[in-house]
Amino acid sequence: MPSRAKRRESARPTLPPAPVTTATLPSNCCIVRSLVSPLALARVRGSHPRARPLSSPGTQARGLPMVIELTNSAIDLGIIVADEEAMLRFYRDTLGLEYLNKQTTGPGGYMHRLACGESVIKLVVPPETPAARTPRGPRTQTGLRYFTILLSNLEEVVARCEEAGLEFHVPLKAATHGGMYAQVYDPDGNVVAFSHEDEDRERGSWQAEQGA
Repeated sequence: MPSRAKRRESARPTLPPAPVTTATLPSNCCIVRSLVSPLALARVRGSHPRARPLSSPGTQARGLPMVIELTNSAIDLGIIVADEEAMLRFYRDTLGLEYLNKQTTGPGGYMHRLACGESVIKLVVPPETPAARTPRGPRTQTGLRYFTILLSNLEEVVARCEEAGLEFHVPLKAATHGGMYAQVYDPDGNVVAFSHEDEDRERGSWQAEQGA
């Protein structure tokens, strides 16, 4: 004779399975969709045709994509020269930068291209030497006043500059937040800064110390 529990189970009606439905949510119910721009959201999803990771902490902190799309992480530098041979001796021989080639720049002009890491320093020789010369010192006028080369053999480079008889704007010294740096005048009076930073230093520290 069936037990009472089995009789109750057999008396229960058999219900069909519940249909599976997909709810369509309104667009404003998603926090990510409402707070992030379509371009940034596309970068996260990987659906944007030119999606790339944000390249700097500043843009990441603001949640914004980088506007310019770099094909090279370096910045090339062009210098209009007055003393071609002296400038070549400094950048090619004293600093030991690799000489790449010589290119024409228009009617009567040309430039020497030297590799500095991933960057290229272009010594541009115009058909006629401009009358205006670079004022000495990084704070004598507005505009681009110096550039910095980060290196591991700072003392050796400083010694080579001293042997070449170059004038220093800032002699080799310790930076306040660690590391060492120096600033030298190239033969045309442009200021070139050399910096060796400690591993735990922040990039902005030595920039502030060098007169930025």
